[in-house]
Amino acid sequence: MRREVAAGRDADLALQRFAELRQRTHNGEANPRLVDQVIEELSTAVHELQASAEELSEQHERLLRSENRVSEERRRYQELFEFGPDGYLVTTSTGIIREANRMAAVLLGVTAANLFGKPLSVFVEVEKRAEFRTLLNRMKAGEMATETLETSIVGRGHPAFPAVLRVIAARSPRTPAVELRWTLRDVSAEHAIQRRLLAEIEERKRVDESLRRSEVLYRHLVEHATDMVYELDGDGRFTFCNNLATRRILGYTDRELVGRRLIDLVPRPHRKAVREFRKRQAEQPHQENYFEFPLLAKDARVVWLGEHATPVFRGKRVGFQAICRDISAQVDRVNQLTQSGEQWRDLSGHLQSKIEAERARIAQDIHDELGAALTAIRMELLLPSGGDRARASHSQRTAAVVRRIDAAIEAMRRICTDLRPSLLDNMGLCAAIEWLAQDVQERAGMRCEVVMQGFDKEPAPDKGMALFRIVQEAVTNAIRHAGASTLRISQRNNGSATIISIADDGRGIKTEQLSGRKSFGIVGMQERAKAFGGRVTISGSRRGTHVTVHMPTS
Repeated sequence: MRREVAAGRDADLALQRFAELRQRTHNGEANPRLVDQVIEELSTAVHELQASAEELSEQHERLLRSENRVSEERRRYQELFEFGPDGYLVTTSTGIIREANRMAAVLLGVTAANLFGKPLSVFVEVEKRAEFRTLLNRMKAGEMATETLETSIVGRGHPAFPAVLRVIAARSPRTPAVELRWTLRDVSAEHAIQRRLLAEIEERKRVDESLRRSEVLYRHLVEHATDMVYELDGDGRFTFCNNLATRRILGYTDRELVGRRLIDLVPRPHRKAVREFRKRQAEQPHQENYFEFPLLAKDARVVWLGEHATPVFRGKRVGFQAICRDISAQVDRVNQLTQSGEQWRDLSGHLQSKIEAERARIAQDIHDELGAALTAIRMELLLPSGGDRARASHSQRTAAVVRRIDAAIEAMRRICTDLRPSLLDNMGLCAAIEWLAQDVQERAGMRCEVVMQGFDKEPAPDKGMALFRIVQEAVTNAIRHAGASTLRISQRNNGSATIISIADDGRGIKTEQLSGRKSFGIVGMQERAKAFGGRVTISGSRRGTHVTVHMPTS
């Protein structure tokens, strides 16, 4: 621009010089040198004018291009205004609509042409108009900041919908008045999303609370469970165990076990079986999950556990979760049953041999005593008789025969009494026990004391025989094994049960003899009592052996 001004100034000087030259020429004062100088200045001015003209032409083209860009921007702005996703409105400071785009017309349910001149407040829900007027008053007061209002818009022919109005005050390009430029956005979708989010948040809170309660309940159940619950990591180390059950079963606290290996608590002879079971579980997780194995408790007791375990896969490592129950009592019971079975087999063989021996003894007694007596009687009867002397001899033989018959009868009674005492059937249990004590005293030379209270009602024959055989076995053991010199038998009633006690002053029975596999007599006494709901208690000390029989009388 400065160049153009300078070029104009030079051109003016050149024209002045040319006018002066013309005047001098007209006055006849022309100077050739002056003419050349003026021509040269005119040429320079012409060139500068040409350059200025070219520059003005370029500026004109740039101005045209700028006008075209402004026109294009105005067109684009108009398109953005007209086809924007939100509603755009221009109102006066009192809220009278002057301009509106297509989306505003759609949201308000009125064509853009019909919106002109209408107050924007008529489209605001009645309950929200007070807030809208407050906003207009703030904008009229000259606040030029952007304001936002969440309200409800009621379009013609449409139900009310939540909307956000954003407004800014600006100077009108046409008038000096202030105009308000509004953005109207339908936020129904946003509100729906917010409601869904709130619902999801509430649902998540409810689920989290339910999970928290479930976790508390689960932890309470696990912590107070009667069974031991534990978890092992990939190295077989405890990562969790419920404290109460673990202390009750093993004597350890959870802190004492966490970090220790389970296999270290397993007795060495059983470790291979435990490792093989864990390996099978990892390879076939759904095939086998119950296992029984022993653990060493804190007090060195061996505790048998019945375990239901589930493998837990963490990448390539396998841990285990398990619930264990103390089955030591069941294992002991199984061992007792196994031992009892062995005892029963031994007892059966023993009884068979005893039966055969008893048969042999009875046969021997009959052969030796009854056979010999009957043979002698037969020989006495076959001897010839004659004369006085023969008659005297016959009288003596008759007396001998009678004695032999009496001896045979006595032998027969003794054999029958050994098989089953007749007193038991005729006189009752108390009389049979008293007879047994007297017989032992006479035959074994042992001092026997018997104290009997008696029965209100005599026991049934089978029960009476069982009680008699128990007392008989206890007396026989005192004679054979205890080396006793005194035996005391007592009987008393206690409510609906009778108690019979047999005590001696010999060597007391030892504890290992009570459960020995060869203690057939003791097993027989116990089984006879159990058959009728009773029990036999045997104890031994330095003062002798004490056998007590408890038998229900009903």
